[in-house]
Amino acid sequence: APERGFIPNRPGHWLADLPLMAEMILHEQGIHVDNISNSGLSTFTRPDMHSARRDGDASGRMATFVVLMPEPPQPGS
Repeated sequence: APERGFIPNRPGHWLADLPLMAEMILHEQGIHVDNISNSGLSTFTRPDMHSARRDGDASGRMATFVVLMPEPPQPGS
């Protein structure tokens, strides 16, 4: 149930458990839980990592892009 990934923070606000949500999505896609690992790292609690929540405008920014490319045709197909 997706609501498992949300933790009440204050009235009308919730925190999202992103590692749990990612695990749930991977499991729904057929990945066995034994093949999923969580580093446990937190950008909020680690001063050596960027955190917009912790540092506000002084934090760095990062973006990740994932693209699924079609497989090239195989010879003879």
